[in-house]
Amino acid sequence: MTKAGGRPSAEQLQRDYLDVGSEGLRHLASVRNVTGVRMADAIAARPEIYLEARRCAETLPKVRERVDAALKEFVRRSPEASFPSVTIAVGRGRPV
Repeated sequence: MTKAGGRPSAEQLQRDYLDVGSEGLRHLASVRNVTGVRMADAIAARPEIYLEARRCAETLPKVRERVDAALKEFVRRSPEASFPSVTIAVGRGRPV
């Protein structure tokens, strides 16, 4: 959403983020009633949360590497294990 200068519209959030998101993101949005409108309202009300989320997102590649390594080790130790897909969603400060 950097194209929007930190103030994406509800339509942009819906079209460019939620609608094209992963299956996990779409499921989370559905069960938590997250829409582009609600996201835009939350960003407008507390823009600092959005900025903090961006900083958090910058660390995700390293988190992904650590989780990947841990899961590979788990599979090595428990080859019969199976894993569901995992979605990491950075939100407005309310853990899910």
